[in-house]
Amino acid sequence: VTSGITVAGTTGISGPWSYQLNSPTSVMLDPTGFMYILDSGNARILKWWPGALYGTTILTGSFSTPLGMQLDRANNLVVADTNNHRIVSFGLLCLSATTTTAPPPSSATSQICTTAVWNQVFSTLAGSSGNRGSSTTLLYNPSDMKFDSYQNLYVVDTANHRIQKFNSGN
Repeated sequence: VTSGITVAGTTGISGPWSYQLNSPTSVMLDPTGFMYILDSGNARILKWWPGALYGTTILTGSFSTPLGMQLDRANNLVVADTNNHRIVSFGLLCLSATTTTAPPPSSATSQICTTAVWNQVFSTLAGSSGNRGSSTTLLYNPSDMKFDSYQNLYVVDTANHRIQKFNSGN
């Protein structure tokens, strides 16, 4: 058994500061090594540079125990906002670089622009804010989601004990 290394947060200490996490529930890595951390207890998403001692908040929202996170094909950030009983999407914006110096080299496989920011306004992809239920349009504590190659959304609808599929474009 090998030992792990803390690469984000402070072991055993939760908190709201940029070097602390409070109940992180999901992590993603982009092709260039940046980590995106869903910090559930602080209702935020942080971008953590490789080797950094702290992260930068890229999204905050009226989350209530968000558990799952991923990018869709257009690199919109999608979050399972569990206790709000919804799946929400934050649109990607690629701003123009305004520096006068040459930009640092980027990975040819990177799918996220180097100036990426996500819109603070979200759209609801599934469920209804604060309304839980078991009908085909409602969710009850969704905890995760995935997209298939056709961009159909599959939701882990935890308290309804089901996986629900939402067709792309609906």
